[in-house]
Amino acid sequence: MLTEPAGVVADLHGHSRLSDGWNRPAELVTVQARAGVELVSLTDHDTLAGTAAAAARAAELGLSYVVGVEITAAPVRHDNHLLAHGVRADDPDLAALLATNRRIWRRDALAARAALREAGVTVPESAAYDDSDALVMPHSVARDVIRTGRATHPQVWQIIDAALARQPPEAYAGMPEPAEIAEVVHHAGGLLVWAHPGRSRSPERMRAVLPLLDAIEVHTPRHDSHATAEWAALCAETGIPACTGRDHHGYPRYQPPPVPVDPRYLERLADRIVRPEDPVRSPRSAAGGSGRADQGGAA
Repeated sequence: MLTEPAGVVADLHGHSRLSDGWNRPAELVTVQARAGVELVSLTDHDTLAGTAAAAARAAELGLSYVVGVEITAAPVRHDNHLLAHGVRADDPDLAALLATNRRIWRRDALAARAALREAGVTVPESAAYDDSDALVMPHSVARDVIRTGRATHPQVWQIIDAALARQPPEAYAGMPEPAEIAEVVHHAGGLLVWAHPGRSRSPERMRAVLPLLDAIEVHTPRHDSHATAEWAALCAETGIPACTGRDHHGYPRYQPPPVPVDPRYLERLADRIVRPEDPVRSPRSAAGGSGRADQGGAA
């Protein structure tokens, strides 16, 4: 059960092996629970496939849960990411948008795999490569190779980065603009959060949708103290609530958010939160039309 709003420890940004994390969805939630987190959201990149497993584990451990996904915005590789919290996962427009991004990720992943193989690096097989709806990313290809110990992180990414640099511009046709994402997320009943804004390579593009944001992720390991202060100041200036998220991928050792969630954002989330004491039900149609259900991970 959640504590008083001003003191809720919430981690609203985390990844499983169904995108580019190292843990299964339920394992991630277990790690968060052990660290004292009360409210969690699995936000894999452009897929909701792990939501049912994460929500079920949260209920088992007495945590509250919010359906979430991290959506990639154009232009490619600019780290323009938007978190969607509390969406109806069976919304057809949301499903179509996520499917478009998964197709783009798949092309990049296949290019990365081909380049690694051409360089003599063995890439482990995965059923995800044969599942057209599953998410595969260059990051998950790299993860699977690094886990074998056959190549180091720098070696793998040197090859992958070179391969992606050769991708033609048309490979990224259809990647949504931030304003399109905002429209789809809100239509699907969700809230929109600018993820790790300090990492954006084209922040002016994202600032254009400030009036459409429900929160900004201020407290994240992706920000140093200077960036945290900068984005906290923007929240104070605009009145946009601050969001907390660890953006955990399974490494390094998990640390809970250093501050409670902004009570104003918690209030906005209130009717989108699935609490452990709620009657058993699907968390806002979590498995519908948004990618393969969790079957043990993408690798």
